[in-house]
Formats: sequence, C-alpha cells, structure tokens
Amino acid sequence: MDMTTRLHLGIDETRSFRTLPLTILAWLEATALKFELTSFIKRSRESDRWFLCRGDETFGPVPFDKIMRMLLRGEGPIPVLNESEVEMEPAPWHTINYRAWPVNAVAAVAWIAGFWLLAVGFGFVVVTLACPVPARPFVGAAYLLAVAGIAVWLSLRGCHAAASGQETHADSEALAEGEPE
Repeated sequence: MDMTTRLHLGIDETRSFRTLPLTILAWLEATALKFELTSFIKRSRESDRWFLCRGDETFGPVPFDKIMRMLLRGEGPIPVLNESEVEMEPAPWHTINYRAWPVNAVAAVAWIAGFWLLAVGFGFVVVTLACPVPARPFVGAAYLLAVAGIAVWLSLRGCHAAASGQETHADSEALAEGEPE
C-alpha cells in the first residue's frame, strides 16, 4: 500500500527557495527515522543486503537505504531480513513499524506559514540590531512593510495565475505524490 506523503520531493524535482520549508521538514523526518533505526543501520554497515516482504512476496536483496526511502514514503510496516541471517532456522524477520509523518495540505500550509513567520521574525531581529539605536523603530517598520508588500505581491500574483488557469511556480510539482519504485 503506497501512502506517499506530500513531504518528499522526487529525484527529478528541483529544490528551490519555495520548497525550502518542506525540504527542511523532510530532512527532520529522515533524521528522526535514522535515529529510530540505529540498530538496523549499524547492522547494514556489515552487510547491506536486505530482503523485504510485501504481502506473500519476498523482494531483495536491496540496500537498507531503499527500505528507508520506502518507509519515508509511508510504505510501512515492512518485514525485513538481513542476508546474513537467511540460513538461520527459523529466519529472524524483523518488522519495522514506522509511520511517516502525514503531511496533508492543511499541515503543509501550517508548517510553511510557521517557517516563514520564524524566518521573518529572525530577519526583523537581525535588521533592527544591525542598525543604530535611534533608527531601529524606523528600520523595523520599513522591514515589516517590505515583508508585507512582498507577501501581498506574491499572493496577488498567485491569485492572478489561478484565475487565468496558469501554472504559478516552475516547481509546483514538489508537492505531488511520487511514483512508487
């Protein structure tokens, strides 16, 4: 069952400034998964050939990185067996129960909005601290007006493109579901 999340960019999809928040979120999830699967990663250093089971079929051997990519796409739980343990009776299959972070449209918008609000807040602090003390209120106000103007301009540009049926971004496919491997 392929429950591809909206979080992970495909191989052919470009990363850009617009996809930065989701790229960071995908990195955070991959890091959390690596931490959770430390014992498997240590074992894959010795022998990085794994068999995996899907329904009644067994596939492999595959490298553990491919299994991790499947888990990140939401294809869990996955029973796995290291190639070095195939001869054991009974074969010690290990089921990896990992649930990918479900990023639907609402969660993606909330993450993106929160990310950019933090970025704007950090920028505000840096800009106001970099200028002389008497000019800080004016520089801070100018910074916030500039950010608000950019946000309005991008929103209007997006609304105009949506009304005319045009594609807004060259990398808008970044949130599309990926193809199964």
